[in-house]
Amino acid sequence: MKTLKLNYFTSNDDLRLSLQHIQFNENGYIYASNGHILIKSTIGDVFSDSFNSEELQQLWDKHKEIHIHSDEWKKIAGKQLMYCDVLMDSDNKAIVQFYDKKTQYTVTVLTGDLEYFPVCDNVIPKGDLVPIEYIGIDGNILSDVTMAIKSSYPPRFKYEFRGELKSIILKHHQLMCTTILVIPYLTNED
Repeated sequence: MKTLKLNYFTSNDDLRLSLQHIQFNENGYIYASNGHILIKSTIGDVFSDSFNSEELQQLWDKHKEIHIHSDEWKKIAGKQLMYCDVLMDSDNKAIVQFYDKKTQYTVTVLTGDLEYFPVCDNVIPKGDLVPIEYIGIDGNILSDVTMAIKSSYPPRFKYEFRGELKSIILKHHQLMCTTILVIPYLTNED
């Protein structure tokens, strides 16, 4: 498996700088969102099975919360990483060297709380599944989800609906600890 392309879930809006980052949250999950889609995952689902995450996990444990900008994430997205080394660690930034079989990738990581990053768990619906007649989904969002996943897994999802204007949860049978959320829009029956 290759590293998931979480950069497809981030925003490029300069007014929402925090959403340009992938967040490794203190609750042990990795989040990325652009306000229309959201992914909540674990280090085991995001990186390859062969990736030794010990150094990255130690950095995460030390700072409780770390953030990687989507441009930095693109350096390692879709790569079959083997391990990483923390080259430098300060109060607000760390430099991490990731390695695959042939190449090394230098990534800058922000350490500590990133102001205004949303509390993502608050928007993940937890109610009962509800049958619905119509729902509007932006095809570009589904395309982004497919692009993020397909380098590692076949993009086949189970969709969970909880109401007409409630967020849709996508589950992948191989990503056991991952939740993908798609925000629907109001549609006419015409």
